[in-house]
Amino acid sequence: PIISIHGVKVAVYWLGAQVSKDFASLMGVLHASNWTQFKAALSSWRAPSQNFVFGDRHGNIGLISAGYYPILSARDPWLVMNGNSGDRIVGSIPYREIPQSYDPKSGFVFSANQRPVAANYPYYLGTSFNFFSNGYRADEIHAVLSATSKITPADVAHLQNSVTDYLATQLVPWLVRQFNGVHEPPAVAAALHTLSHWNARMGASSTAASIWWTFLGDEIHDTFGPWFARYRVPQPTGSSLVVNQLSAPLVEDLQYMDLSQPSSPFFTPPGDAHKVTAGTVAREALGQAIATLTHKFGSSQQSWRWDRLHFREFPSLSGAAGLSYGPRGSSGDAWTVDAADGNLLSEAGPSWRMIVAFGDRGYAIYPGGQSENPLSPWYQNQIPDWFSGRYLPFGLGAQPGIATWTLEPRS
Repeated sequence: PIISIHGVKVAVYWLGAQVSKDFASLMGVLHASNWTQFKAALSSWRAPSQNFVFGDRHGNIGLISAGYYPILSARDPWLVMNGNSGDRIVGSIPYREIPQSYDPKSGFVFSANQRPVAANYPYYLGTSFNFFSNGYRADEIHAVLSATSKITPADVAHLQNSVTDYLATQLVPWLVRQFNGVHEPPAVAAALHTLSHWNARMGASSTAASIWWTFLGDEIHDTFGPWFARYRVPQPTGSSLVVNQLSAPLVEDLQYMDLSQPSSPFFTPPGDAHKVTAGTVAREALGQAIATLTHKFGSSQQSWRWDRLHFREFPSLSGAAGLSYGPRGSSGDAWTVDAADGNLLSEAGPSWRMIVAFGDRGYAIYPGGQSENPLSPWYQNQIPDWFSGRYLPFGLGAQPGIATWTLEPRS
């Protein structure tokens, strides 16, 4: 296929065009009675790559990221490759070496679509820009699961609804330290006081959440904007850099430079003779964020609630606005376990929350309802429960049952 990106025509290779024996793989998974059979069943799974988790009655657990992972001859396969050169697919990662884990010492396996391998993994898998999610949700999940040896359904429900922004736990204390010994205006001092007492939760009523998110967008723009302009890099998000999914790699770069390379030359705009540090950019960005929030909501911090800035919407698949739900002010962001899609108007998130306590019962909630008829009372009836983090129980029988379905002609 040939597509056009910013006026440049490129040829694309799509893994989904190859044969993938999905049905046979899934039937093998359903009939597997141990890890060996489970893993063998997924060996023919090709695309899209998926995270499959395993558990048996003996307490063994595992996870395998089944899929076809191409090996490319290109030196930098995360960039657009030269179609006139020898850049091509030369093979695939051997199945035995694709990302997988079985009975790890930690006692748990999990996935938040993060990069599942370490830096020393010998094959290229992808980056956070074109494949994997930032690891911030994964970091929070790992921190919670590592803190306890036994977890209950209530603990899982609390984790699934967590709105703690892991990146904020790393950068906000650093930001506050950049103002040590600096005389700041009253509005900045008040914002710093709010941030210094914040628990990094992107709660609907949080004002610190709004300050943090707006600051981060300004810091990204102030750091990378001049470089983008200097080299005429197209900005698909509009006239300025903002925080969203497209800027995910820049967020990671900024985190690294702030914490480990505060004197990086990238903080100094190109052509500027005056050297700029991370602290200088951060202080200016926070001032800009306060000015933005003041202009938008007034000078009182009490009016800077996150749910006045951040919304969730359930758009109808038909595209008809009248059949959609929202927008509604909401908690969470792109890096909380209760994830949003990264924009201030979010249209994506955990579309199905489920907890299963084997041998006991399960709990689940589906955003929307169980009817496709907009006139039905069951069209949107579960959205309030989903927003509030409540679950509906369902039973798990001790023995598998048999269901008989019969098609009857209409009279």
